[in-house]
Amino acid sequence: LTKDEIRDLFSGAPQFSVQSLQGRRQAKVAFPHDLDVVVCDVSDCRRFSHEAFSSATLRRHLCAADHPHPQCIGYDIEAIELPGMLSAQGLEPGTIGLEYFLELPQSDSLQDEGEDSTDQALAETARNQELMEIAPEKLGIKPINPNLLYDRLRELGQVYQKYNDSEGKTTILDLQSPSELYALLFGGFLMPPRFDGSTGDPTGLKVQVETLLKILRLKGIWHNFSMVEWRIRLGQLLWNQDVTDQEENEQPETGPSDRDVVLLQILLACELLLRLDAIAGLELEEVTKKVHLTHAEVVNFKNLKTRKTDWDLVLARRFLENVEIVEAPKTATPKKRSLLASLIGTRSEESLVEASHFLRPRHQEKQVSGLLHFAELIGWTNLDAITADLSVKVQLTHSQPPNNSQPSTQPHSLYGTPLDSPLLTPNYKQHANGYFDVPSWRPNISRSSTQRSIQLQPSTNPRWSGSATHSSGIGGWLSRTWLTGMILPGEAISHFLISTLLENDHMAIAALGETANLYGGFVLGERSWWSKSCITGRVLATMEGAQECMGWISVACIPEGHGDGWIDVPTGVMPNWNPKPRLYSAEEVAADSSVTGSGSPADIRGTDFVLPRDNDSYSAGWSVHLSAFTLEESGPANASLLSDGESGRHHTASCSASSPETPLLHFAVLKTAEAADIQPATHILHSQNVTIPLVYDVYFIAAWPCTPVTRIRHLQLMHVHQDDVVRVSVHPLHVSHPFRVVNAAELVADPPHIDTAAKDVLVVDARARDADSASNSSYTATNGNGSGRGGSVNSGRTRGGAKDAELLARAWCAERGLHAVIGRAGRTCIACCVREARALGVRVVIRI
Repeated sequence: LTKDEIRDLFSGAPQFSVQSLQGRRQAKVAFPHDLDVVVCDVSDCRRFSHEAFSSATLRRHLCAADHPHPQCIGYDIEAIELPGMLSAQGLEPGTIGLEYFLELPQSDSLQDEGEDSTDQALAETARNQELMEIAPEKLGIKPINPNLLYDRLRELGQVYQKYNDSEGKTTILDLQSPSELYALLFGGFLMPPRFDGSTGDPTGLKVQVETLLKILRLKGIWHNFSMVEWRIRLGQLLWNQDVTDQEENEQPETGPSDRDVVLLQILLACELLLRLDAIAGLELEEVTKKVHLTHAEVVNFKNLKTRKTDWDLVLARRFLENVEIVEAPKTATPKKRSLLASLIGTRSEESLVEASHFLRPRHQEKQVSGLLHFAELIGWTNLDAITADLSVKVQLTHSQPPNNSQPSTQPHSLYGTPLDSPLLTPNYKQHANGYFDVPSWRPNISRSSTQRSIQLQPSTNPRWSGSATHSSGIGGWLSRTWLTGMILPGEAISHFLISTLLENDHMAIAALGETANLYGGFVLGERSWWSKSCITGRVLATMEGAQECMGWISVACIPEGHGDGWIDVPTGVMPNWNPKPRLYSAEEVAADSSVTGSGSPADIRGTDFVLPRDNDSYSAGWSVHLSAFTLEESGPANASLLSDGESGRHHTASCSASSPETPLLHFAVLKTAEAADIQPATHILHSQNVTIPLVYDVYFIAAWPCTPVTRIRHLQLMHVHQDDVVRVSVHPLHVSHPFRVVNAAELVADPPHIDTAAKDVLVVDARARDADSASNSSYTATNGNGSGRGGSVNSGRTRGGAKDAELLARAWCAERGLHAVIGRAGRTCIACCVREARALGVRVVIRI
């Protein structure tokens, strides 16, 4: 074949590769044979449907609602979340994108402390923690002055707003000179460093930036927000005021509160970020003349960074963008327990202090709108009542002037606790059943200690209390985290959305209780809701009426005999099909998915290709019915072993809400002699009832769309008679990419053998037939059809539910521990699905 013929054959066909960019391996999908076809908007995933969801990622993107991600100005932090949240929601229900799947083995949730867990590091951590309590000066940190800390944070917030409003033209250096910055930093927060004679300005930015990086790298003092657990727990550090057990404990030791320490960490990160933003906005000559920095010194700043300090900068930017510190009029400390004390926590008379500083959201309306949008997209049943309550609580009627220097007290009681009030002291013991609770003060969290249960803090109903400011007006620290926009990138956003929704739905809390399992699911009314982290949700997402948004899936189907309540689903450790992650196997990815196979392009002939097509003969006579959905209580071994995916790691679940239960899907499979609507019993060739447990934590990847051309020169291809006129509507597939096609029903009627050593791909035909195809081509669910309270499923159609075949195929993959590519007929041809599966190291393609 000539180059022109190859270009014509594979125009519109995606090609897959792995590239290294800035030291990071990235998946790449390209259309190299397209000269005239516009493919820039093609993707395998869906855009964020609301601008509030953009906080889930650090990557550049455009929302579906045409809200562009804010223009990136200033210093490039060079940190991203892994896996990338932009590809967390694939084109098909319950799926992810190619990039997300490839990045799973290096997920942020699998990161550990690394060198911080060595004996030397542990000793340094213990020493630093002790010094922070009794002599922080020896660490280079001055004793924390809360009022000074809050005032400086408020000032830096104002500086950042001017920086943003001017599109980066007005930096902190335009408002404060380097010498003034030096005096503010080392006069109030850090100990002055030793004299540095190597720089032209001993009080300049070089000394300040290097000192800030050095302090932020201290072990054991700060929270490591590169770890997923601490990204979630940030709000708990800022707002949780549950200290009811303090009276039962011994008198707490002295030392800074956990909240003051994390606020100091935020302050130092903000100081560092604003200086780096200013430097990044200068030309090379200006850097030398204006701030007395050499090129080598600027380069060295990057050498001093760590993954942890990069995430400190991410935290700083999120804080400056979304939160402001406001000061309320001070009131005298009451002799008796005041209403304010009742609103913001349970404090003894002796511990009550004058409250004056509060964290307040800058974009409250956007966050509330995003929450309600999320609720609508997952089919929440009590949405009208929640909307009405939130409108009262957060005063969306704009009754408060935006620039009022004396804001009303309502946001204070909603988003307090006051920063001036004491929180957890270093050795204070938290509740044993709390989320991510650890016995020590400073962080030492790893994936193995993650707990799956979380305590919700329901809000109060303003119609019941008579006041929108009564008690926990908008819920606990989870709700406050979402509504203030203090969302760090990654999976945490799904937890905050569902928790905020639950905490502000009194009917849901009454039915489900206050202990939630954010990695499982729950039944409420006639629907069930599932975290996308749970295999049950990813399988059931294909049902009619399924709705999905930001990591949560709802279906109109509930387990048999299960009333309202939470469900904890255990998963087994995945079989290790690919010992080496595909993201680190660039050559194999390219070779296994090449459009021209492994041979030399010069030797390629037309007879080296086949034209795989969707054929109704694959499924002639077969029908599949989902008959029931049940839960089976898991044994002790299964209950304690929970997979972290292909890494082979596992951790123990602890959820007081429910015992682990394995989901079981029950199917009726029928084979008849002809595919008629009325099939006599004498024509039944095969009848089988089968139960499939959802055992493994497999993923389903949405296939990249392809656009085959329909008019090219005629080519004689393998297995095509030379007299046939080949009108190409699909892409060819090289014979070195073997595959076989089976009907979904045959997966249980005649289970195929999967050879672990071979690379052939199993293509499962699970396409809907006739009228069902048109009604299910879209994945925006309206009203679902499914089970009632009994849990049995009956679609009422002789040939089975429109999506029952795909449901069976997904369930079979979950039982066998096989990931699968989901390819929709008319969007992606079989050949491109097979090549993508081979690129990913996936053995199954499900055609729908």
